[in-house]
Amino acid sequence: MDECSHLSQDFQGIKGNAALKAAQDTFLDTIGKLKGNDRKSFMEWCHNVESCEALAKIPTAPAPPSKANKPPAYSTPSGSDGAKPVDVRSEFNENLHVGVKCDVSGVMPVVGNRWKKIDENYDLCQAEFDKLNPEEQANFVCLAGGEPSIRIMSPKQGTQWPMGSIQQIEWESTGTISAVKIQYAEKSYTSWLYDWSELAISGRTDGRIPNTGKCRWRVPAEGIKPGTKMYFRITAEQQEDPNARSLYVDSGLFEVTPAEQVIVSDETGKTATV
Repeated sequence: MDECSHLSQDFQGIKGNAALKAAQDTFLDTIGKLKGNDRKSFMEWCHNVESCEALAKIPTAPAPPSKANKPPAYSTPSGSDGAKPVDVRSEFNENLHVGVKCDVSGVMPVVGNRWKKIDENYDLCQAEFDKLNPEEQANFVCLAGGEPSIRIMSPKQGTQWPMGSIQQIEWESTGTISAVKIQYAEKSYTSWLYDWSELAISGRTDGRIPNTGKCRWRVPAEGIKPGTKMYFRITAEQQEDPNARSLYVDSGLFEVTPAEQVIVSDETGKTATV
């Protein structure tokens, strides 16, 4: 749940004071790295601080993993350039979701993966999300934090999909993208044709697809010819961070091939191709 009204703005007396602002940033960074009982103990200690002598005893945060073994918390925006993606859902994700509270544990701010319930103002930290069963987990999208980016994993450049077949589009993202828009278009031999067709999910009329990282699609069986080259465009349609930049990425070209033929036989042994 977003509760950023008192954290995302400077209090009167902190605003314009560089020293107090630095202390505020250090405090947020410290509580963001502590978990469970450690964070609770630290907050209790903060409430009882009454002297400069006590301030000198502020505990230091545990040393982070070695940089040699620690990947960045987010990847840079990329499309079909072949750049290797970063696993933003790994244990090394230390992105801080300032002003966001886990609605079960009460931990605030959420650190690392923020799991947002689709179409609801309800958030979980990774520890609470892991306690859900698979059916419940399917109602959430993962917001890894960091700079917003999208990378299309499937289809890859040169993929061939038969007409009428059901395929799965897959992508990875960072930032706070909770919903995307997916479009597809045809590539001619002379130019890009921007006659976009848009994917939609049954039961939704807003054109937004929850950012689950995957979406099934039936390849058109009519209106296109075998050998047609097509591509997808995925746009960040909804971001929880109002200051995040807008972005979209295009997939590599994939080819539509003739429909797969299935040979069936009846009780008399006669066969037919369908």
